[in-house]
Amino acid sequence: MSTTVRADAQLPFDFHRDQSAVFQTYFAAGNEEILGALRNLSALESAQAVYLWGPPGTGKSHLLQAMCHAASTSSGRPVSYLPLREAMRHGPGICDGLEGCALVCLDDLEAVAGNQGWEGTLFGLYNRLRDASRTLVASGAAPPRASPFVLADLRSRLEWGLVYQLHPLGEEDKRDLLLERARQRGLTLDPGVVDYILRRHPRDVGSLCAFMERLDRASLSAHRQVTIPFVRSLLDE
Repeated sequence: MSTTVRADAQLPFDFHRDQSAVFQTYFAAGNEEILGALRNLSALESAQAVYLWGPPGTGKSHLLQAMCHAASTSSGRPVSYLPLREAMRHGPGICDGLEGCALVCLDDLEAVAGNQGWEGTLFGLYNRLRDASRTLVASGAAPPRASPFVLADLRSRLEWGLVYQLHPLGEEDKRDLLLERARQRGLTLDPGVVDYILRRHPRDVGSLCAFMERLDRASLSAHRQVTIPFVRSLLDE
């Protein structure tokens, strides 16, 4: 599949990008230095290759989408966010023309590891972006040298640029995350309510953030304050 990047388009292909995934909503506990570096890079003042890695829940997808949002807002230049788990359905040809973007963000590289067609395409894309002085930000669950790529040249290319490890949130950080997400939504959460959620709900960051969105919608719909009985009713549904 061949795609043409238009100057007025942010994405050569219509992959959904969460508009709430911006730098301001990223909870950076333990990852403040990386957040600052990515903020600076989003100005696109110089070309760079960056690789982010860390376990699920460290906010890799959030940061890549935030990069796209900040870069397109500040520069007005075309950018592309490519979630590879979704992109695999369309084949590696979807990467054609991406070197026309000022910024390309490739999410979940492990999704295509071991697929020679995809690995060869990403190797070629890396080289075209470098030759065109574009910025590439990629993410994976493991550092390049520990990722199961069959193409050694792709692994070495990913190690050439900046490599950042994202650290997961600790237990107290998760408590602070819930309080911060509540504040952003105008919710008032008693510390006892937060502790109750953490005791009763799965503690991975993605699930906790999704529950906060659900809690916000439910409280608005029911015109109810967020109390332990109200949270219990949602958890029991």
